[in-house]
Amino acid sequence: MTKDSSSEASRLRAQLAALEDQRRALNARLSVQVAGQGESVRPAATADSGILKGIFVGERPSSPDGQLECLRRVLAWRTRALPLRGIDSRTHDSRSIVSLFVPLMTDLALPEGVAKRALLEAERGIQVTYPTLDPNSERILDRDRARSLGALEAIYLRRSLVILGEAGSGKSTLLAFLAHALATGDRTALPGWPETEWSCIPVLLRLRDFSAWLAARDTAEQSAEQLVWGFLRHELTDRNLGFVCLHSKRRSTRAVL
Repeated sequence: MTKDSSSEASRLRAQLAALEDQRRALNARLSVQVAGQGESVRPAATADSGILKGIFVGERPSSPDGQLECLRRVLAWRTRALPLRGIDSRTHDSRSIVSLFVPLMTDLALPEGVAKRALLEAERGIQVTYPTLDPNSERILDRDRARSLGALEAIYLRRSLVILGEAGSGKSTLLAFLAHALATGDRTALPGWPETEWSCIPVLLRLRDFSAWLAARDTAEQSAEQLVWGFLRHELTDRNLGFVCLHSKRRSTRAVL
């Protein structure tokens, strides 16, 4: 190593040490602010000193599995609570997603036996095709023999799904809850989730953010797949997770989008 390179290395180490001191100071200030606002502002179960306001500030792991775990931690932090501005602003500004989530019901209905069998197969990791019945299968007249599906159950059975509902009906809360449960590995929150898919990485892609990102770029010659990957890389970089590798020639990561 030359004298110049040795000097440069020493300078970089000094900068890293200074940044680490700043990180610790910011964490200390944030802890004081949170303590003064009430315990429920930041759910204790999701406290993570390596994350500051949704940005990863911890030590970068060298292993791919460790890097993916950092991604899970950041997503768990982002989805841990929902803002409740205007409801009780005097004492709280957020609540735990787990305590807020109310299971949603859908207008899908199946015969009780068919629904039970399909959900059991999905939980065991068996590839499930949504049961095809007669054209009126989702409007069964005899409700005693029908089984209305909850939103999570519909997701178990129909892996590609569009959820429609009025503003404030809980669509965003549902997706945040799903992402949080998968990021934290909370099996009690998703009792019917396929066992074989708990190792998947949850990816919460907000279309309004994706749309804004697209508007600022020339995307004419890029495929849909390239655009999604480009946006995901952008999101990772914004949260100081650019070191996380989701896809490579040697290794591919399964994800739930």
